[in-house]
Amino acid sequence: MGPEDYAQAEDSGTLVAIVHSHPDDTTTPSAVDLAQCDQSQLPWVIVSWPEGDVRTLMPQQGIKSLLARPFVHGIWDCYVIVRDWYQLERNIQLPNFARTDDWWNRGKNLYMTHYRDAGFMPVTDDIASGDVIIMQVRASEPNHAGVYVGNGEMLHHMYGQLSQKVPYGGYWLDRTIIRLRYTGGNHDVSH
Repeated sequence: MGPEDYAQAEDSGTLVAIVHSHPDDTTTPSAVDLAQCDQSQLPWVIVSWPEGDVRTLMPQQGIKSLLARPFVHGIWDCYVIVRDWYQLERNIQLPNFARTDDWWNRGKNLYMTHYRDAGFMPVTDDIASGDVIIMQVRASEPNHAGVYVGNGEMLHHMYGQLSQKVPYGGYWLDRTIIRLRYTGGNHDVSH
């Protein structure tokens, strides 16, 4: 459903559920279905066609577990894992910047453009829990972020993989462009 159609439905009354079909497939929810159900906080009904099977997904309240999330760009991705870690661990709400999939291959430099607006500053001293690590992975722009969680580990969410903790060093250290530390500051969280 496009944003305009969704807004029109909201203007027409109270939304009670989202219903969609899976033509020539089962009612098994995709990662996108699960993510959007949680994001909408509405029940999602999936109908298989032409079989006519029906399944209803109920949204989870709050923030989904930080580990083993499926990757859905813009909903559960590397920036969202950083945002959710800060919300859960520090009670800090970071802005959610608009982004489209594959921005890093179109000359966009979203991490470097927005980190100050989100309340972060570069750091060069010893890494500390909560430091955000900006990396460049198979792209011409810095395109990946993780958060250092202590004990030599980084929490991150790679494109096409489940979110996970990994040792921060080797491969990830080699791809690090900058480390950032949250300093607060005056930023607008309504993006």
